[in-house]
Amino acid sequence: MSPRASSFHFGRKLLLVLIASAVIGLVWAMVETRRTPEDLMSLFRPAPPERTEEASSVTPPKRPEAPDPKPIVKEPPRKAANPAESPKPYTNAAMKAVFADVEDKLRAGRIKEARDRLAACNKQLISPDLAAPFRELERKVEGYHMLLLETNPGALVPTPELAELVTAAGTRALIVRNVAQAGSDTVFETLDGIRSRLPTSDVRELTRITDPGRQRAALDYELEHQCARNGIRVMKNSMAWTFEARNGAAGLAFFDLADFCARNGHATRLTALLDEAIKHDPGILQTVHEAKAERMVNVFLYFVSLRAKEDAKAAYNILKARYRDTRTYREKVEGDGDVTEAYRVLVGERVAKVLPSSDPQKDPVTTETADPEPSPVEEGAPEPFDTSGTELPEGGPEPAARLVRDGDAHFDVAMKHLRNSDPNRNPTGWASENKKALEALTKAFEAYLAAQSEFERARREIPSSLLKRFRDTQMSRSLCRKRAVSTR
Repeated sequence: MSPRASSFHFGRKLLLVLIASAVIGLVWAMVETRRTPEDLMSLFRPAPPERTEEASSVTPPKRPEAPDPKPIVKEPPRKAANPAESPKPYTNAAMKAVFADVEDKLRAGRIKEARDRLAACNKQLISPDLAAPFRELERKVEGYHMLLLETNPGALVPTPELAELVTAAGTRALIVRNVAQAGSDTVFETLDGIRSRLPTSDVRELTRITDPGRQRAALDYELEHQCARNGIRVMKNSMAWTFEARNGAAGLAFFDLADFCARNGHATRLTALLDEAIKHDPGILQTVHEAKAERMVNVFLYFVSLRAKEDAKAAYNILKARYRDTRTYREKVEGDGDVTEAYRVLVGERVAKVLPSSDPQKDPVTTETADPEPSPVEEGAPEPFDTSGTELPEGGPEPAARLVRDGDAHFDVAMKHLRNSDPNRNPTGWASENKKALEALTKAFEAYLAAQSEFERARREIPSSLLKRFRDTQMSRSLCRKRAVSTR
């Protein structure tokens, strides 16, 4: 290159002109295209890599969707109760079927089942024209039920084990129940509930009755005999029996026969006898309650007269629990000074006063919890009474000693008759035995009284043993007299 060219620096100047033209052109283009320098720089950046098919197929995770709101269900308006859906009254046919069923049960003696059948009926559903017959039937069944509670078992018991027993000296078979062997004896109960025993050697024949038909026939046989003894005629019409009172037989006699049926499970005759009892005595329930109180007072006096402490106490507890509301208890126990004093001396307790009328326990007749009436003595004789001779001091007046020996002999006889006057064991003969005991006690009383006079005449002190025997005789004699009055 020539020195002139190098001094002008033509190459540099050309490069600067080109750069300036490029810059000016770029600025001009940006102005014309309205681009920013950033847009211009993007032309020189590398292009982003292309997305593959596999990558593009990946589904991005979905956001959990909000649950759809539950639809609001509007409850339909409640409809008024349809009268057609209420319990319907019993039809006449349905109630007549109930009446017939109850009457069938009554004829069969199933009083409790008949009562339960009526109790199952809703009285509000009974039509007005049948309400009165329903109440009448209900009253009738309730009357049967209350009388049944007054029987000795308090309910209709199952038929016991029956047997025909013929003794060695007997000709007619006895119908007995609950026969068993006790050592060398045969023990049994009569159909009246009296416990008895015989040496097995005295039993000629014993046949057990197991067939239900034969059992009913045996009970009918014994019932007919009892009706005859009570002045009641039996009229048989096929299987049904009707009864007719003779000789002034009262309602209580019919109840006693119904009691016989209840205690022996003889159901088919039960309600017919109760009907007769109600017909002859509309107040039979109270009559029966008083009669049972009278019988229990008799038992009580029997034990007190025998000086049987525990037995007298047991009998009195029954009286106190069940019969304090009766006239018999008021007059013959609580209101009798001799009886209350005899019981206090024997037992060491005072007799309870009569219940006031406001007492809720006053009327045991209407209670539904009546239990079978227990016998104060289950087995064996009452406690032994001291019948040994009266001891006298030596050197006493001879007439007094002779009178005491006579008194002791009469006292011993009296005690034998008195023991046989147990109304539970001797229901038909106790009054006769009590009368004989009273006669013997009177003779003993007179002898002991005369013996005391002999001691006084001899100016000797009366022995305490004689005074005690005299008081015992006087007390037993007084109680025997009271029992005799009750049988008149």
